[in-house]
Amino acid sequence: MYNTNLNYSQLKNQIETLTSQGLLAISVNKYIITEKGYRLSELFSQLNDLPDEFNPSGLGPGKAKLKSFDRDVWDQL
Repeated sequence: MYNTNLNYSQLKNQIETLTSQGLLAISVNKYIITEKGYRLSELFSQLNDLPDEFNPSGLGPGKAKLKSFDRDVWDQL
């Protein structure tokens, strides 16, 4: 909780959302990432590793990093 800079209420909300989306699962009093969650993590890493030259926002090389997904990406999972 402390490493995420979230308070308990925020963390609880995020965990509930991730669990309801099938990205996390509860197993013996701990949370584990599901196959769907792992796939999302891999896709996010691949998108974040795109070369800096590909920058549709026009902010210039090295200025933009992906911070969130488009709704279509979630629908494909």
